[in-house]
Amino acid sequence: MELVLRLSIARATCSEDIADNEVLFSRHHPNIWTLRYIPIWVLRDNPLRSLYRLYEIFMTREFVLLRLECEYMWRRCGPKWALRSIPDPRDPDPIRYAMLASITEELADASPQTWHEEE
Repeated sequence: MELVLRLSIARATCSEDIADNEVLFSRHHPNIWTLRYIPIWVLRDNPLRSLYRLYEIFMTREFVLLRLECEYMWRRCGPKWALRSIPDPRDPDPIRYAMLASITEELADASPQTWHEEE
């Protein structure tokens, strides 16, 4: 039996509208850094949601937040947070879908486990 994680993308903005919209990430995630200290929020968070946050960071060009979100993802423990466990989002926006795939591929290449394997 396959468990499918669903992420509501009703709030997802089309690719053309999100590009270079610097305030969008803050508007969608106003308390993101505070929420990460609340155990119930962390328990309900999942890698697919984090992947969408990374997409928004790339599209809005808020690159300062990139490292923080990647580190947050890498520090999560257990099989739930393994990159291979991220379900196919089947995103209806072809640009966003391609970006999500590219981000996942780059995360695999840049993960701390990869760094340790190359040493």
